[in-house]
Amino acid sequence: MSMLPTRLGTCIKFVFLATLLSTFYFLHFATPVSAQENWTIDSFDSVVQVNEDATLTVTETIDVTFNTDKHGIYRVIPIRYEDKYGNQNLIDLRFLSFRQDGKPALISYTYNYGDTTIRIGDENELITGSHQYEVTYTVDRVFLYFDKYDELYWNVTGTEWEVPIERSSATVILPDGTEIIQSSCYTGEYGSEAQFCTKAIQGSTESFSANDFLTVAVGFDKGVIFEPTSLDRFIWLVEDNWLGVIPILLLIGVFFLWLKHGKDIKIDRAIVAQYEPLKGMKAVYAGMILCNGNLKPDHMSAMIIQLAVDGYLKIDVQEKENLAGIFKQTPTITLTPLKTSEGLDAAHAYYHDMLFKGRMDLITLENIKRVVNPREVQNLKRKINAQMFDDGYFIKKSLIYSILVFIVGVATAFIGIIVASVFGIFTILSCVICGVGICLFGVFMRKLTQKGSDAKWELLGFKDFMHTAERYRSEWQEKENIFAEYLPYAIAFNDVQKWAKTFAGLHQEKPNWYTGNTALIVMAQTGRFNSVTNFVKSSTLPGSSGSGGGGHSGGGFGGGGGGSW
Repeated sequence: MSMLPTRLGTCIKFVFLATLLSTFYFLHFATPVSAQENWTIDSFDSVVQVNEDATLTVTETIDVTFNTDKHGIYRVIPIRYEDKYGNQNLIDLRFLSFRQDGKPALISYTYNYGDTTIRIGDENELITGSHQYEVTYTVDRVFLYFDKYDELYWNVTGTEWEVPIERSSATVILPDGTEIIQSSCYTGEYGSEAQFCTKAIQGSTESFSANDFLTVAVGFDKGVIFEPTSLDRFIWLVEDNWLGVIPILLLIGVFFLWLKHGKDIKIDRAIVAQYEPLKGMKAVYAGMILCNGNLKPDHMSAMIIQLAVDGYLKIDVQEKENLAGIFKQTPTITLTPLKTSEGLDAAHAYYHDMLFKGRMDLITLENIKRVVNPREVQNLKRKINAQMFDDGYFIKKSLIYSILVFIVGVATAFIGIIVASVFGIFTILSCVICGVGICLFGVFMRKLTQKGSDAKWELLGFKDFMHTAERYRSEWQEKENIFAEYLPYAIAFNDVQKWAKTFAGLHQEKPNWYTGNTALIVMAQTGRFNSVTNFVKSSTLPGSSGSGGGGHSGGGFGGGGGGSW
């Protein structure tokens, strides 16, 4: 009887200790339910067969584990890319087979503007545990051609998955006898230059492996695969960018359509110098009005300086000089948010949140390039255009006419190329010329409202003032911070160096939003200012070699991502 209390006390201590350990484990190791706990991608293995006709046959084997009830997975594969000139490039994606756990799988397709989504699984059945999915498809027009070698730059896994990839691999199989000249692999999120991956060459086959998203680049002998001629490339450009041809009468009809629905109200007043921008109008919109509603890279560059001028962020630029005292290297640029995007219009607010992801932490230029998603840039462009129409500067119906006319022009040019061999040179020349003319009418079809026309008159006067500012020194020389305050407009008007030259040698207070070891006016005057403003680049086709080590994760062709459903 005397031992009972002792044993009871021991049991209580054991239960208490077990409870403590369980609580500690839960607090420190358990995480809230998330996509990563619902399912995992255990491995992503890809076999990439390079064919002599310059097509690829790709087989992706994806091993997953579902910790909760799921129907299956979905895979997103891009089919549209943009080159460095902004031209659209469309690849031919053809699916050969889909398998789930070694058996033919149920699938459904969704086609979007830039990609194809395949959903694999049975909507009437829920599954858990480990499963294997296999997708086989072919693609073309995914090679890069250089003087001394050809290259496959392939985004194996894509970087847009719901969850990380635990293990990834790629086996690139070239035609027998092909010599691999150089190769590289890249890992991590989009834009990462990390190379935490291994590679091994065996004859004409090279294998890569990583524990992350994976992109590979392999340079090999020229002449092994078909290389398109200049004509092939031109025809692809025509096809992908909706160029075509239509007769002269159609051009005349479009001309009358432009007279009625596209020609802007004539400004019959003399342009008078305006010493300040239109009240309440940001630089990006001012630039668009003077460019007939067309958004240009300079307009988006102006937005980052506009955010700084308006007190939403601070810019720090640090440059390194060489022994001769000349700045040569790319400056180190840091942005620091000063407040949230509250109070901004939709486009600028989206831009602010796109850069900082809703946080109030400083960020460097290199990090911005890595975290900004190309789709976010496209969304930003749409918001800028929508803002112009919502603010009443352009007639909304004219946008519809603009799109329709431009499509007709592009289609007209393309038809002319196809029928050239049948109808002769006169038909092809007349149709192509008319097609280009129709496209030009489409570009200028966006029609200003009366409000937009009045704004254009004032902006032309303001642009004239900025361009010939030397003549108006008496109007602005006593105004504080005029150089920095109007800098976004100088960028939007593509006149920044002229604007900076005007202030050379004159005293201007340093704006409170800019710090650095180089004066703001010097950065603008010498042209190095572009490195500060051009933060965001659209998703582009690779313009340079990746196999030589100059690429990044998510670069090249292929890519996309996916998730579970």
